[in-house]
Amino acid sequence: MPIKKSQKARREPSQERSRKLNEYILEAAAQVLEKDGPFKFTTLKIAQKAGISIGSLYQYYANKEAILFTLHKKEWLETISKLESIIKAKNTPGSKKIEILILNFFESEFQERKMRNALIATGLLLKNTSEYISLENQAIKLVRKLLKEIYPNLKNKELSFKAEYLFVKITSIAENASSRVNSLNEMKQWAQYLIKEFRYN
Repeated sequence: MPIKKSQKARREPSQERSRKLNEYILEAAAQVLEKDGPFKFTTLKIAQKAGISIGSLYQYYANKEAILFTLHKKEWLETISKLESIIKAKNTPGSKKIEILILNFFESEFQERKMRNALIATGLLLKNTSEYISLENQAIKLVRKLLKEIYPNLKNKELSFKAEYLFVKITSIAENASSRVNSLNEMKQWAQYLIKEFRYN
């Protein structure tokens, strides 16, 4: 499903001043979401928090949905960057990298739970968008690369399936767990249980 124009950023900041202003808006949005929750998340509060006029905010984003989408995309790009760092670690065994990867996914899901609730509250289904699918595919390719390191003799078809299966399993359990737990430590317990499961498979 293509993303509606109103859900995208109105302009991509090119100059340093514009980039900084965009960062202020996104940082303010994250703070408002954390403090007030999804149902009190408004463009006016974001503008006030960022110390800018509502008109300046609307030059970058048409509505709060567009801001939420950009925040969510930013989180995904940071997650993918972490995955790349984990996989590139030279002196870490593949099995240990998988454990670190799982823990990172679970921590990210816990930190993103308020944003996800806000997306649901505004009726945004980003998982069906082409941009989100592209980000997921990037993550799956990284998981596949890691599994290739652990299972060098696995055939390509089976390796691809195993990578997608593991990605879906990790993200699905992490997303569900984040709505049940009250602390990051509890979230890590869920991750550790999945890690044990992986060790014995």
